Amino acid sequence: MNSNKINSIELPEELIEFKKIYLNNKDPIKRKVLSFSEVSYFMNKIIPLPINSNSYYKIRYEFYNNDEYLLLFLAYKYIIYKLLLRRINLYELKISIEDIIFTTNFIDLFFQYKSPILDRNSNIVWILPKQKMKQYIYESIYFNNFNNYYYEEETLLNLIYIIAGFAKYEYQNIEVEKIDKVELLNYPTLIFANIKLYEKGVIEIIEEDNRIGIVLNFNSSNNQNAIFSKNEDLLKKKILQVINKIDSVNYNINDFLN
Repeated sequence: MNSNKINSIELPEELIEFKKIYLNNKDPIKRKVLSFSEVSYFMNKIIPLPINSNSYYKIRYEFYNNDEYLLLFLAYKYIIYKLLLRRINLYELKISIEDIIFTTNFIDLFFQYKSPILDRNSNIVWILPKQKMKQYIYESIYFNNFNNYYYEEETLLNLIYIIAGFAKYEYQNIEVEKIDKVELLNYPTLIFANIKLYEKGVIEIIEEDNRIGIVLNFNSSNNQNAIFSKNEDLLKKKILQVINKIDSVNYNINDFLN
């Protein structure tokens, strides 16, 4: 037996579970949408991460592409910290770069890594789990509402950007004789309707090779849960925010058709 053999590590349990969810979903939007049970599971597993304050601030403010390097640094530290808590001997263990890169998605989703808490009695900053997720769990339990999904505003805005691009494609490729009928369904309303079709699975968003595409699935069961359209007023407000900015237009809430 080779005593110098380097063994690959087994990731912490929460990273293994997150990896299954992440890799089994090619949709970059739905990767960042979590059910109550998923948020509860992960928030029960993750813990505050202690980081040397000098290292943290040096990487954050002095490195080129600092966000990318900071996430890589925190991902590596998170894996190491969880292994140490399990009293695993790290000597001659190998952490693959693929696992570190993958863990950056976990850190980005679950930690408020740009708002560290400084421990004034030591040279440590604490990277805490997102307070918004804790608030989501509290409100779900308090209001006995376990059917809402957790997602961040950035995720919703990214969805609207993608669907808005698809709506423009629909307009540009429609048959001339159908234009009058399409004009009855205006731009913000078309985006709103397409987001509902996305929730039903008729419109699918797929990311492959760092490129995002849209696929139509007319065999969808149409029984998926509403996620973004549960709060229609908020969704319409965010649609207007996006299209008025990217297209330099001035739609308002009254432009949505019933």
